[in-house]
Amino acid sequence: MKFTTILVALLASAFALSSFADTKTLAEDFNKSGGASELVSSGWAKNDGGKNFKIVQIFVNHSFQSIELHINKSGKIITWIDSAKSADSSIDTDVDYQFFADIEDWHAISKGENDFMYHLTVGGLAFKGPMMEAMSKMQAIDQLLLIIAKNI
Repeated sequence: MKFTTILVALLASAFALSSFADTKTLAEDFNKSGGASELVSSGWAKNDGGKNFKIVQIFVNHSFQSIELHINKSGKIITWIDSAKSADSSIDTDVDYQFFADIEDWHAISKGENDFMYHLTVGGLAFKGPMMEAMSKMQAIDQLLLIIAKNI
C-alpha cells in the first residue's frame, strides 16, 4: 500500500512539472525579441523543407518536460505544443531541430553567459538536426535557446 501511495505521488509530481512555465509567454517574448529577425536575416528560417515552418523540439532530460515550436519564414513562433512528440519522432533532421539538456544545463543556458557551441561541447546540450546549418547560424540559435531556457 505504501509503495502504491508513493508511486502515485511521484507520478503526480512528474506530471505537474510536465510543461514549460508558460509556453504562450515564451512565444510572445521570442516574437517581440530580435531573435525572430535574427532567424530571418541569417537565412535559418527559410530552410524549412517546403512546409513553410521549421519544427524545434525541446526536451528536458530525465523528465516529462518537452515542447514543440513551429517557426515560420518570418522567424515567428506560430504554433506551440506543450508536449513535443517523442524524441524518436520522424522530424526532418535536414531542416528541423531537437535539443536535449538536463534542467541544470537549461538553467545555465538561460543565464546567457556562454554561446551555443560552448553548451554543445562542454555544457550538456545535445541536438539532432542540420549540423552545418547550426554551426553557420549560431548567433540566431543562441537567441532562440536563450529565450526558451528562460521559460523552462
